[in-house]
Amino acid sequence: MLASGNAASAQDAGGVCARFGAVETTGAVASAELLEISGMAASGAHEGVLWAHNDSGGGNKVYALDDKGGDLGTYTVPGVENRDWEDIAVGPGAKPDRWFLYIGNIGDNRAQVESVTVERVAEPGDRPDGSGGELDGVTTVQLRYPNGPANAEALLVDPTDGDIVIVTSNADGTATIYSVRADAFDSDGIVEMTDEGNAVAPADAPDAFADGVTAGTVSPDGRIVLLRTGDAVLAYDRTDGTSVAEAMSAEPCVAPTPDEIGGQSITFTAGGDFYLTATEVAGAVDSGDLPPGSASPIHGVSVTPAAAAGSEPPVTTVPATEPPTTTAAPTTTAAPTTTAAPTTEVPSTDAPSTEAPETTLAVVVSEAPIETAPPETVAPPETESKDDTGGGLPIWLIIAVAVVVLALVAVLVIRRRKQSAPLPGSAPLPASAAMAFPPPPSAAGDQPTTQMPLTPPAGPSSALPPPADGPSDLPPPAPPAPTD
Repeated sequence: MLASGNAASAQDAGGVCARFGAVETTGAVASAELLEISGMAASGAHEGVLWAHNDSGGGNKVYALDDKGGDLGTYTVPGVENRDWEDIAVGPGAKPDRWFLYIGNIGDNRAQVESVTVERVAEPGDRPDGSGGELDGVTTVQLRYPNGPANAEALLVDPTDGDIVIVTSNADGTATIYSVRADAFDSDGIVEMTDEGNAVAPADAPDAFADGVTAGTVSPDGRIVLLRTGDAVLAYDRTDGTSVAEAMSAEPCVAPTPDEIGGQSITFTAGGDFYLTATEVAGAVDSGDLPPGSASPIHGVSVTPAAAAGSEPPVTTVPATEPPTTTAAPTTTAAPTTTAAPTTEVPSTDAPSTEAPETTLAVVVSEAPIETAPPETVAPPETESKDDTGGGLPIWLIIAVAVVVLALVAVLVIRRRKQSAPLPGSAPLPASAAMAFPPPPSAAGDQPTTQMPLTPPAGPSSALPPPADGPSDLPPPAPPAPTD
């Protein structure tokens, strides 16, 4: 038996087999007549209803089951013969508001029949309730293989357009795909099918079709194609724009496969959340492999939706936004290239390692008024460092301005000290003497208004005598201290 499970072959790069769960037994066929189930399909019209039929010799009857295998009634398909019914499918048909059953009368073990038929009939409008009945409005299309007679047991119907695909089991261990359009049912004569080439087997199991292809199905969304062989379920990924036949020309993965004796049927549920399998038991009972009265078990494998599995994640459109600018002032006003800072040279200081641009202070001391950002403007997120065009004063500029201010303060202090310094040769004035020293007389007449020396007279006798007419032996008075 081929290896099966969630991690099985090369074509699973698209995530097909990764979407499948484990095999579980979900029910058993209750009808005592269904001992040679050869085909099974989920109803499109009635949720939870399955349709099944027996192999050749079982009569022109289809059986309605619930999804656990319970008996919901037997329906006759009038006007047709069950020569060798091998598979059944559900799909669209002649009426857009109805679902149709497609019955593949395609078995030909000896490959001798010149043409095969597919019967199409609408599902009953009322949900099957166990009473059964007769299906009416049957249409038959007669088909011919372009390469001569062949035996086939797999019938697939595209759920999107109703096109038919038949997969044959060849004596050389290959499986050939044939297709026919849905409008073939409008033809009166025999319709020749199109040879689509051979189905591809898994790379690690090139002889997967040696035991023949026994059934096939397409998921309701049309994205997965399953082929049932004698001992495996092969899953093909069907992408947009690819036909069912083209999907089987790519390598499949081996899906979880139930341990059944001669598996004969497979179908997706109507919601696509499970695929179900069943098999005939008559032969196993006759051979003693199963006890008398055994019923066919129904096995199920869960299927995760494509979006949840991550194979086709939804496209999220992110609106394109302009990144916020890092400047606080509008960039539409060009700043003058001349700086408003004083022309006094700034002594060199230890500036940060980031080099300042040659535009010096032009960015900050622009003569143009800085406009405030509109209310709806979102402030840019803070970053660890800001360049000289960022929203804030650069550190080198702050240091330069601080140095200029300190230099100006130093100049003012030096000048003030020069003004208050004592005259050369004078002694410092004690604090007590400075307080007792009388203020200088106010200016009157031609007396000069020069500032009185801060050095007090040595004593009363040190006052200068009034000038005489003759020359004096005293030296001339010192010139007044210069004032700024």
